[in-house]
Amino acid sequence: MEQNPHNSPVRPYTPTGRLLSRRRRVVYSGSVIAITLIASFCFFLPHATAQDVDTSVLLRALEQSIVKAVEASEQSVVSIAREKVKNMTPVEQLRLERIRARRMRNQETVDINDPDYIPNDFGSGVVLGEITVKGKRRTAILTNYHVVKGAETSTPDSPVVTVLSVRFQGKQRGQQAQIWAADPRSDLAIITIEARGLQPIKIAKSHTFKKGQFVIALGNPLAVANDGGSASVSWGIISNISRRANSQVANPDGTVPDPQGEGNERLYHFGRLLQIDAKLNLGMSGGALLNIDGELIGITTSLAALAGYEKSAGYAIPVDDTTQRVIETLLKGYEVEYGFLGVSFDTHESRDFLINSKLEGARISRVLENLPASDGGLRGDDFITEIDGTQIRNRNDLMLEIGRRAPGTNVRLQIYRNNRNSEYKNVVLGKWPAKNVDEIIAPVDRYGGPWRGLVVDFPSGRSRYFPLGLTDEVPHGVLVTEVLPESPAERAQFKPGDFITKIDDDDVQNPQEFHRLAARHPAAVRLVRLRDKESQQIVIEPH
Repeated sequence: MEQNPHNSPVRPYTPTGRLLSRRRRVVYSGSVIAITLIASFCFFLPHATAQDVDTSVLLRALEQSIVKAVEASEQSVVSIAREKVKNMTPVEQLRLERIRARRMRNQETVDINDPDYIPNDFGSGVVLGEITVKGKRRTAILTNYHVVKGAETSTPDSPVVTVLSVRFQGKQRGQQAQIWAADPRSDLAIITIEARGLQPIKIAKSHTFKKGQFVIALGNPLAVANDGGSASVSWGIISNISRRANSQVANPDGTVPDPQGEGNERLYHFGRLLQIDAKLNLGMSGGALLNIDGELIGITTSLAALAGYEKSAGYAIPVDDTTQRVIETLLKGYEVEYGFLGVSFDTHESRDFLINSKLEGARISRVLENLPASDGGLRGDDFITEIDGTQIRNRNDLMLEIGRRAPGTNVRLQIYRNNRNSEYKNVVLGKWPAKNVDEIIAPVDRYGGPWRGLVVDFPSGRSRYFPLGLTDEVPHGVLVTEVLPESPAERAQFKPGDFITKIDDDDVQNPQEFHRLAARHPAAVRLVRLRDKESQQIVIEPH
């Protein structure tokens, strides 16, 4: 979430001084870019002369294209304000109704709907359409997770420390929003509001991004949309594609990631950002990046910049197949799951060249037992050069391509072993071990909910149960992540961290198989539980 550059929690909206100068610089920079681009365009026209080219005609044509694109999309971009709930006791944090009552009392001194109020934290969002939440239709808005982190969710009795207010074009008062679903690894979240009939953004069908492509950014820089919800415009070109945030790039929460900690790496650390020359001031995170036709091609994020620096290149998360999979999953309320291979890499090899060859790829230093790579026949020192026909140049390429795919996906890997000719291995991916589980917001269980009080996941699905990392042998089966109180599972003395390897005499490999096999046994059934590497047969009764 972007922080108000002013320290005062409540500051009247007075566009003077430094704030006004910043806005002027945005306008001036846009004018300079336009003139420069037109001049360059005229210069490179073949056989053009001063008589042949009327620059004013070209300028007006470009201007009209931008104006039409903005008019088509600006009503789909909203401003988001985040305000901390003050003077809350621990008891109040656990009681949603008391929190709401406290909010009303807070508004006697801080009114987040006051047109003269500038919030401490602010950002942008994009309207996707309407979804059903608890039997009611609500408008779904896409934004960056770091913009809304810590706010109220749609889950009853969830602790709340901040209030979200969303404003849209033509409305002076905001609407309170709730987080529906959130995925820290992609830094994306869906929030919902009661308002109906808002215009959804049009998403581009083409996922091809090119250097030099014109782009338009719509958002809420410096909280300027607070006085009426109207989005501000910036424009430029795509400077580069597939940019990687290195170890000196801040996470959305402002921290610098551990380069060795794979569980803490987000997808944009592997090289999937669009770099744009349009400046993204504070508050542009969660905004829309459009093509010249006004279609959404990216979500702007101003925190994918050098840690400690406000001014850096502008970045956007591309709305490609990967992002659309994330969005569709979040709209359903599911946890976003990412593919996992189960290997470690030699950190000393920055480019991972194959010995005595010009080929590039990712060299495996170790294959972890009972995980997908091991089951698929990979070995230490294997050299991966392709996945499903896509070239792999280094470790980051491999991690990105694996992360683009869901658990259970069958991938075809081209490998070189012992510097011999290539061969192919088919591997069924597992699940990336989620690290910041408490930040994942997923109100709907994709596997059908608890079975007799048991909530299960892929065996590698939660890193908290592997404090030393996945260094030991990970068993085949499913991991118990939650045991509901007063349930048959609790009476059978299951606890989080247990593994279930069999239902009756059938092996269990993943949550889908677990629920499919469990549905065959309406009466008492025998499970094989693995705890501290010791197996035990447990009979679990129905409710």
